[in-house]
Amino acid sequence: MICGTTGEPLLDFSPVDRGQGQNQLILTAHNCSEQPVTLTTPVVWFGGREGMTDFARLDPDRTSVTELTLAPWESAKAVVTWEPAPGEEGSVLSVRLPGIGEGQLTDDSLAIGPTSRLWLSGWLT
Repeated sequence: MICGTTGEPLLDFSPVDRGQGQNQLILTAHNCSEQPVTLTTPVVWFGGREGMTDFARLDPDRTSVTELTLAPWESAKAVVTWEPAPGEEGSVLSVRLPGIGEGQLTDDSLAIGPTSRLWLSGWLT
C-alpha cells in the first residue's frame, strides 16, 4: 500500500543482510495520517493473500515488541531477524500492521518459511 500524500510505501523493507547464520532486514512503518497510530506486533505470513499461506510464529523468547504511539507523518523502524531452516525456499514475506497497512517483500533468496525461526526487535523512532 502506498501513502496518497507522499507516494511512499506504508511499510518499507530494507535489503536483506545475510550473515553468520541469520538474515535481517529493517521494517519501516510510516504513519500516513493526521492521527496518531499505536504500533504493536505485526501480523506476518509467508506471501500471498493473508490466510492463504502459513502465518509466521514469532519466537517469544527473542521478540520484544512494546507498543509505540507514532505521531502523524512520523516513522518507526524494527529489525526482523530469522534463521533460515534447511530446505526452506520461501521467497515472499508479507506483513500487516494494524493502523498502518500491509506490505510484501519478494526476494528469491529469502529462504524463509514455517520452519524458520523468526523474531522482531522493538519499535524505534
